Amino acid sequence: MYQKRCFLLSVFIFLIFPFCTSTDTITLTQPVKDGDILVSNGQTFALGFFSPVDSTNRYVGIWYNKVSEQTIVWVANRDRPIANSSGILSVDKTGNLVLHEQGFSRLVVNESGTVERLTWHEAERRWIGFWTAPKDRCDAYKQCGPFGLCDPYKTSTFECDCLPGYEPQSPQDWYLRDGLKGCKRKVGARVCEVGDEFVEFQRVKVPDTSTTRVNMSLGLEACKESCLGNCTCTGYASADISKEAGGGGCITWHGEMNDMRTFSHGGGSRFICELMRLN
Repeated sequence: MYQKRCFLLSVFIFLIFPFCTSTDTITLTQPVKDGDILVSNGQTFALGFFSPVDSTNRYVGIWYNKVSEQTIVWVANRDRPIANSSGILSVDKTGNLVLHEQGFSRLVVNESGTVERLTWHEAERRWIGFWTAPKDRCDAYKQCGPFGLCDPYKTSTFECDCLPGYEPQSPQDWYLRDGLKGCKRKVGARVCEVGDEFVEFQRVKVPDTSTTRVNMSLGLEACKESCLGNCTCTGYASADISKEAGGGGCITWHGEMNDMRTFSHGGGSRFICELMRLN
């Protein structure tokens, strides 16, 4: 039986985080406790524990360090919050990040590859299922490849679609329901010409943000003009959808767009509106 709850966190996102080598460092002997903050080398991003508005639950997240209003861009334990400030983020000997909290739980991988988190129920003297992953076919990263849109609600057909103006990179793989190679521009499609337009998607998870640029001084309309004026820009969205009149701030995507999926309703702290160049 474990003395603490502990579970591994995905570490791929930290590959783009060159953390400072001073006190802003996480090592085997120097964990990050609730209240500590790690700041990236360029002072652009910060990592630490936070609580959403009207909630006492604690989450590990990454936000823009230089933006006065905390804007979360990534959450580690979105589906398994910590109920108090006992959380500790550490790194193990293999380089995995581990989040600890007081309690008794364990992670297991069953024969189908599903990860389950089980919590010990003392009164019933048994382990109870608390959380599982993946929840659906679109939980896998880049399930539909570049410029693909994953729809988990298409239960009887292939979950992947190409974005408007794109077609499967490999029609044969697409026919076999393998969308990993994603989509490419349709033959003869115009690229970055006068008259380009955008198509809007509602209730979607925006693409992977590793190729984004952020400008908090621009509104949504100015964001659109900025994207139109840059031929490497493939899409844009509001950085803060909580504000009225179309949100605030500007996020633009450059190059491939990966890991898009649809939701049946608003996706919590995720953006719910994303627009992209349609040639």
